[in-house]
Amino acid sequence: MTIDERFSRHQYLPGWNQDRLAEAKVILVGVGALGNAVAQCLALAGVGTLVLCDPDWIEPSNLSRMPLFREWDIGHWPGWGRLNPDCFWKNHRNDCREDP
Repeated sequence: MTIDERFSRHQYLPGWNQDRLAEAKVILVGVGALGNAVAQCLALAGVGTLVLCDPDWIEPSNLSRMPLFREWDIGHWPGWGRLNPDCFWKNHRNDCREDP
């Protein structure tokens, strides 16, 4: 699938610039229930780089609040790449001011 095919509906939004979004870098501090939904929307919209800061691993209690995770994800760091393979993901498990 090409980038143009993936984001073809966005072209109908006045002023939309998919190339600019693909160059964007976004940092999310806290990828709990709300951050999970935000990360999902940003990745699916085509943001080029997402930096996620959250020290937690996926736990059973996350499954009811975070639809991206499944039972086989428990005990692992979130695997975000399945949302958009063109998005570059950087995970920070500690202090967000440090390189991962």
